[in-house]
Amino acid sequence: MNERLNRRLVAVMFTDMVGYTALMQADERLGLDKRDRYMSALEGHHDAFGGTIVQRLGDGSMSMFPSALAAVLAAVEIQRELATEDVPVRIGVHVGEVVVDPERLTGDAVNIAARIESFAVPGGVMLSDSAYDQIKNRSDVGIVRLGRFRLKHVGRPFDLYAVAADGVVVPDPGALEGKGEQFASLPSNLPDPPAALVGRPAELASLVELAREHRVVTITGPGGVGKTRIVIELGRLLAPEFLDGVAFVALADVTEPADFLPALADALDVKEAEGRTLGDGVAALIGDKKALLLLDNLEQVVSAASEVAGLAESCPGLRIVTTSRTPLRIAAEREYPLAPLELPPPSDTDSTESLMAYPAVALFVERGRKARGSFELMPENAGVVAAVCRRLDGLPLALELAAARLRLLSPEALLERLDHALQVLTSGPRDIPERQQTLRATIDWSHSLLSESEQRACSGAWPSSREGAPSPISRPSAPTPARPSSTSWSRSSTRLSSRRTARVTGFGCSRRSESTLANGSRPRARRARSR
Repeated sequence: MNERLNRRLVAVMFTDMVGYTALMQADERLGLDKRDRYMSALEGHHDAFGGTIVQRLGDGSMSMFPSALAAVLAAVEIQRELATEDVPVRIGVHVGEVVVDPERLTGDAVNIAARIESFAVPGGVMLSDSAYDQIKNRSDVGIVRLGRFRLKHVGRPFDLYAVAADGVVVPDPGALEGKGEQFASLPSNLPDPPAALVGRPAELASLVELAREHRVVTITGPGGVGKTRIVIELGRLLAPEFLDGVAFVALADVTEPADFLPALADALDVKEAEGRTLGDGVAALIGDKKALLLLDNLEQVVSAASEVAGLAESCPGLRIVTTSRTPLRIAAEREYPLAPLELPPPSDTDSTESLMAYPAVALFVERGRKARGSFELMPENAGVVAAVCRRLDGLPLALELAAARLRLLSPEALLERLDHALQVLTSGPRDIPERQQTLRATIDWSHSLLSESEQRACSGAWPSSREGAPSPISRPSAPTPARPSSTSWSRSSTRLSSRRTARVTGFGCSRRSESTLANGSRPRARRARSR
């Protein structure tokens, strides 16, 4: 009685031969022949992809696979073979924990998989959102989202997906009407981060609580501090609480306030309709749903804050988290200034264990290992690594770009070359936004947000290699000011945005330009120049 249950996380597959009972009544010999072909295809492709048929249920089956990918690949081959045999079969796949017995599976995942199969069409393969999550990054598996549905006797609504492949039938969403209550929900479209988030547990915990308690939260901070990355992680953590969707809206390419609502509507798949505005359409889609809206890079169109305020007011279950270099200054907003990563003091340079406790060092070392597999923090290089992190002021983007240079440079050579930071910090991944691929691009992005007069003021502070843009110069010989402690980092962080980047690169700018965004000035948005 005390034996441990055999619990496993598996992909549960249900199949059903459509019309078998009617076929047996009309032509028993043909019915038995088609059932035999059906069972033969099941057995062959389960063996090929590591599946186990647990139960045969007359004209159906229940089985398990080690992963959603194995189940989907087997399902596709089953449908392709049976299509040539004119044997119509429905297949549904769900990933969850089950208790495995010799002749049965038990657990909620079994009931859910059976419900998923009931939504499938003959010749089709239907997936739950849990199964989809395991294969969504596979370029060799086509998937079509069909919507969000509440399944019978299942607690939460599910996003349903159909496999799209040669020989597999993809249902029209209208074919699912009547099979379950459909939700008009926000698209759950969080980007997949290229690497794990390092060094932000306290910030994430604070943001989770703020997002639960406040209708609008704005994450502010200088360019390169990691606002986009942390808001994506925040969305991932909060997704289980917002069952009506977590929508990520990238606004980096939106430079005119009038374009904010069209961009938002497009991201949420809201179409224009006679007699209503786009804003009304977005509000109608969200309604009283419990949803999370992530608006990234809102600083270019911060004067559209009234639209954000109106949306928060009209949708009581909605929470909005924005990233911006300046707060929106609306009544519902709670600002969260995001500080650079904590740095070790100059006195702490020897103990590798103590240095790794500082997030800035931990991020540099982790990204350095990705760049050069043999790189490790050792007593011999600990002081230099700490100096690199302090020289880059704990800015995550600068640290990641510098760590990428360890492919070719030693930490000592890297530190020496940081006197020409713009020429060194140029090795960002090609699959991230262009403004984050080099430090110069980050500066150009910040520079484009200023008004023309402010750009002229800045251009007088540095030599210019092209109109309005800074050129690489050596870092001034004056000592770098001490970085503010984490406890003193407050709402003034935005005011330090230009100054902080200048300290990393060796550039300076007039105090008027440094405080422009922080003081609520909303310069005319300018399109970022082509690079």
